[in-house]
Formats: sequence, C-alpha cells, structure tokens
Amino acid sequence: MRYLLTFLIFVSHFLYSQNIIYVPDQYSKIQFAIDAAIDGEIVLVKPGIYYENINFKGKNISLVSDHYFNLGETQLIKDTIIDGGKKGTVVRMQSGEMGSRGAKIWGFTIQNGLGTGTNGAYTSGGGININTHKNIDGLLPSGTSSSPDIMYCIFKNNDGGDGNGSAIHAYSKWEDYGISSPIISNCVFYENVSPAVLIDEGVNGLFYNITMADNDTIGLEWKSTGVSNVQSSLVINNSIILDSLALIDSVSAKEIEINSSNGISFGN
Repeated sequence: MRYLLTFLIFVSHFLYSQNIIYVPDQYSKIQFAIDAAIDGEIVLVKPGIYYENINFKGKNISLVSDHYFNLGETQLIKDTIIDGGKKGTVVRMQSGEMGSRGAKIWGFTIQNGLGTGTNGAYTSGGGININTHKNIDGLLPSGTSSSPDIMYCIFKNNDGGDGNGSAIHAYSKWEDYGISSPIISNCVFYENVSPAVLIDEGVNGLFYNITMADNDTIGLEWKSTGVSNVQSSLVINNSIILDSLALIDSVSAKEIEINSSNGISFGN
C-alpha cells in the first residue's frame, strides 16, 4: 500500500509539473492557459467544446489535446473543439511563433471561425491566421514571420470573409521579417467557405497527409507573389484533394511541387 501511494504521488507530480498546463483543470479557458505559459511549455486541453478566439501572442508553446499522448485515438480530435462562434478568427499565430522552437497546434477540431478584412486593409483568416500584412491598428505585424506546426486537426464550417482563407490563412508581406514557413500535416478540411486554405505571398507552405473534400468550390488557393513581390512556394505531399485548386502563379514564382497526391482537380 505504501508503495502504491508513493507511485500515485509521483504520477500526480509528473502530470502537474511546470511543463504542462491543464485546461480546464488549472485554467477554465485556453487563452488563460496560453497567457500563463512560457516558451517550451505544453497547454493540454481535455475533451470539450471551448467557445473562444485565442491568440498565441508570440509564444513558442504546444497547444495540444489528449490525442497528443494517445495517437491512435482519433475520436479525441473530434471531441476537443475550439469554436470561434463566428465572432472572428479562432486561432491567431501572427507574432513570430516558430514551429522549430515549439509553436504547435495538435489534435483539435477548429470550427465556426470568421475572417475579416480585404487585401487593402487588415486581413485575417477564419480558422487559423498565420501572420498578416497589417495589424488591426494599421501597423506592421509585431515580431518576425510565424512558422508554426499544425498537426492532426479538423477544420470545418469556417468562413474567411471577403476572399481570405477560411480554415487557414497564411500571409507574410513584409520581407524584412523573413519568409513564413508553416507545416500543415495530417489535417482534414471540409465544409469550409472558398478558399478553405489560402497560401499567399511570402509563405513557403508544406502540406502532407492532408485531406480536402466538400469545401465550397476551392480547397486550396496559392498566390506566388503579390504587390510586394515576396516570393512563396508550395509543396503538397501524400495528400487527397477532391476540391479545386486555384494556383495564381507569376513569372517570379519560387516553387510549386505536388507529389504522391490523389484526386486533385484543378479549378477553372
């Protein structure tokens, strides 16, 4: 009995160590946990529906569901939902968050996001916004370009607003901040407004093991360069894309590569 009690105390201490912050056990909201976290920490979210619009605020942290520790239990992805309530972008990663340093989203359903703005003003996608070309106050984005890792997520029922990416919108206009290089893997996109994903100028997008189906017309839109002439690239590996692709190319485009993909149809 004494050994069992010692073991339970050890497990409890391990689970509630400073490296892991628990939602809702320690913080009732995901944003509260993010605000409390420091670089390198994990914010672990238990199954449930969280009606929030969150911002990483430049922190290199891992926002994960229980799926992160139980890889085979895909139901956990469906059961851990961040719902934007059509009140704005669900997740903002636009202040220099770097996947190589731990900025990660893993194992969520991200839904009911609503993007804002047009090309000439502040822009933001519906589900996840990765960087942008102006802050809401009209100033340059804070920090450097964001390059997060987004893994094992479901994106559904998101709306980008006026031409923005409804599920993921990635845009890095300011060359001085460098190229944004997000990695999106093992994700599913469906029932999102067109385009579901927009990879705009200044972004080197890498997609692998993704599925896009039953979105509104365009699944993925890629713009190689824009008015600032910051080059971008797009690589798609081992993916199923049943929606149309809109590839808006130019002579200065850096790279596009599609490997081992099935069901790809190019839009009109």
